[in-house]
Amino acid sequence: MAFAMCGAAGVTFVGEAKSEPVPSACFPARIGDLEAFSFSKEDHDALRRDRLGKIFGYNARPYRTALTVYLMDKSRSASVETEFRGAETEIVAAHPGMEIVTRNFAQIVLAGHPAPGQLGLYRWTKENEDVGSVLWIGESPSRIVKIRLSFVAPKPADQAAAAMQYAMNALGDAAKHICEPVSSDVDDAFEKPSPSKAS
Repeated sequence: MAFAMCGAAGVTFVGEAKSEPVPSACFPARIGDLEAFSFSKEDHDALRRDRLGKIFGYNARPYRTALTVYLMDKSRSASVETEFRGAETEIVAAHPGMEIVTRNFAQIVLAGHPAPGQLGLYRWTKENEDVGSVLWIGESPSRIVKIRLSFVAPKPADQAAAAMQYAMNALGDAAKHICEPVSSDVDDAFEKPSPSKAS
């Protein structure tokens, strides 16, 4: 499977970020093809208890894309680098035979403000399908932000590259909406059935 690094909308390498208008709401029910889903109360409670955090998710039909956003309080989090290493270790453990395609420092736009972070691209094969995964961890003024995205990549190289471009665009589009929800209740998540959590 061929992967190409993409200069996707809202995702740039450090030093290239451009400020964009702040969106009017955090995590709308729909962002382009991405449709919000809700995690269970147990998932919300666990993250709130352990990291004073929040979790949100989106699915999209193209390439069976699943995207998960974690907002974690800095007081309960390690550095971006340490959080990134820990998250990558979890990905490696969950997917034997996984290949690390690349790691880079990358900057994305979080709710209109450029935010530096670390980006990893991964791939593995599951049930004869090539799966791609993107991990980005960075920070807002009060949060460590983790975005996980996975997708199924077609076998032909040009279609695999198109799937990666779609994934990077989806990550950038979702990141533009990351801000601090007013409510701390589970109700600030979406009431949609059956999440396809990015893994």
